[in-house]
Amino acid sequence: MSFLKDKEWDEMDWLNKAVEPFTFSFNEEFAKIPSEYALTYRDIVHHLSSTGELYLTIVVRRIAERCGISSNGMLFMDLIGIETLFELKLEPDTELDLETETIIGGVSLVKTVESFNDDMIREMLPQMVVQSFRPHFVKVTTTKINEVMDILDCKEGRSSSSIRKKIAGLKDHIYNIYRDNTWNIRNVDLAIKMLGWIQSYCENGDRCSLANLSKLKCMIHNGHPIYSMEEIV
Repeated sequence: MSFLKDKEWDEMDWLNKAVEPFTFSFNEEFAKIPSEYALTYRDIVHHLSSTGELYLTIVVRRIAERCGISSNGMLFMDLIGIETLFELKLEPDTELDLETETIIGGVSLVKTVESFNDDMIREMLPQMVVQSFRPHFVKVTTTKINEVMDILDCKEGRSSSSIRKKIAGLKDHIYNIYRDNTWNIRNVDLAIKMLGWIQSYCENGDRCSLANLSKLKCMIHNGHPIYSMEEIV
């Protein structure tokens, strides 16, 4: 059915269809951070004056912001683990010359990976579910969450009259879908959109969100991984 057509899958070459890699637009944004970023004298003094020492997480955040990484990008890096993506490289006998305001030696932030690979993404997706449910889902109505649970075939908490139990059951169910990849969604951006559609309908009753969620559920029966979906607007 053309309504459920996955254009990206149709246009993929045979090798990618055989491998079925994840796609993630943030990898393009992540490339803005250089493979190795040499800290200047002023960078180091600024970090030391703020924290007393060079903390990897703080250094990464400041450089990432300087490189134009979005707040969502910061979240993705946090979910993977900053220490998995970067390290600080200190040259032997590095010193700061306070009189001349120069560095003897050097300190650099080094990428340990150039992009988020499939293993990282598999680990990150379930954590996205946890993150999505943590600050949100505060205005959910029983009818709307029941509709979503029915579409997702979520039995956990479905018969309970407690909104809290329903939310917990829905979260666990989606967590398992993403952990086990039972829907075979290989586009990370689409997987993230799915979480947004669920939240938007449960809290605001947005009908397009419900329609998109329903369409995505139908696409899992296409018999191949899901890479793209034409959204209903």
